[in-house]
Order: sequence, then structure tokens, then C-alpha cells
Amino acid sequence: MPQNFSLNIEPEAVVDIQETVDYYKTINQQLAVRFYQAINKHFSTLKKNHSAFAIHYDNIRCLPLKKFPYMIHYLVL
Repeated sequence: MPQNFSLNIEPEAVVDIQETVDYYKTINQQLAVRFYQAINKHFSTLKKNHSAFAIHYDNIRCLPLKKFPYMIHYLVL
């Protein structure tokens, strides 16, 4: 059975996500919803398999969002 890992989302990241959702709301409400859903989907992916992503520098790994110009930066502790 696959192991689920826990995520610790930094307060600054929560603020960044909320600011992006708010920005997308100014363009289109559904766009904001899709962005938020994409973030949650990618967080779920990280919980299941944090080591599948090769984009990294130093000890920081990155998971690009497929339909938005953002990446989730994370550390594996």
C-alpha cells in the first residue's frame, strides 16, 4: 500500500495562494476555482509521491502546475 506523506504549508505560501486566487477572481470566478483545484490536486500528488519530480535546485524540489504558470517549491524532510 502506498505511503502518504504529510505536508507542512508555510504561512507565506498560503498568502501567495490566496493572493493568486484573488487575482484570478478579478479575471474570472471559474478561473480562480480551477487554480485552487489545481493546487489541491498537486498537493495530493505530493502527499503520495514527493520524489517523482526531477525539477530541483540545491535541496529544493519543484512541481509545476500544468495549466498555470506556477510551481510548488518544496523540501523533503
